[in-house]
Amino acid sequence: MSLKKIAKLLALQMRLELRSKASIGAIFLFSVVLIFIAFKAFNQFSTMSWNVLYWLLLVLGASTAVLKSFVPSESNLDLYYYTIVDPIDFIVSKILYNFLFLFVLSNLNYLLFIYFSFDAVLDHSSFLINQLLICLGLSIVFSFVSAVASKERNAAVLSSILGLPMILPILLLGIKISAHALGILANSNITQDLLLLFGIDMLLFGLILLLFPTLWKA
Repeated sequence: MSLKKIAKLLALQMRLELRSKASIGAIFLFSVVLIFIAFKAFNQFSTMSWNVLYWLLLVLGASTAVLKSFVPSESNLDLYYYTIVDPIDFIVSKILYNFLFLFVLSNLNYLLFIYFSFDAVLDHSSFLINQLLICLGLSIVFSFVSAVASKERNAAVLSSILGLPMILPILLLGIKISAHALGILANSNITQDLLLLFGIDMLLFGLILLLFPTLWKA
């Protein structure tokens, strides 16, 4: 694994995505519309509802954004990458790009939640760390799921089947941690939960580093 090559691939990925501004704008617009409809449909929100809805909408946005990482239309480009790029460098650059994109998206959602309702977060540092870890976990899972699904015809169905069980522990633990940051849970050990979430992310990351080279060859 070469950090220099990963940085170059990450920069290339950003340039390619910036060329398709319409697709990026569509993803952000999708999130804005979802949040607007949710808050118009339910006039009043409890703090717990705020917490759960925030993460569920982020997962919906993440699935829309990240699962396009390995679309069939990019097969020729992937073939070019296959000849010159190490698979580990390639998947790490994809994960990093998707992580940055999801972090921006999650902060946009947070600002929209404040605009349409209220700022429910009391412990902003814990919420930010939790946000980073969840975005990292979602980018790891959905990047790999997108790579696997791109090899099959029923990519959308396969993505749902593979992705949901993998993100479930990340999402449930993240909701618990953010419940502490929002003041809903007072007696939970948030440091232990954050370390557990970090451990889950690293376990998934390690598994993907082991499995992706075999998938890359296929």
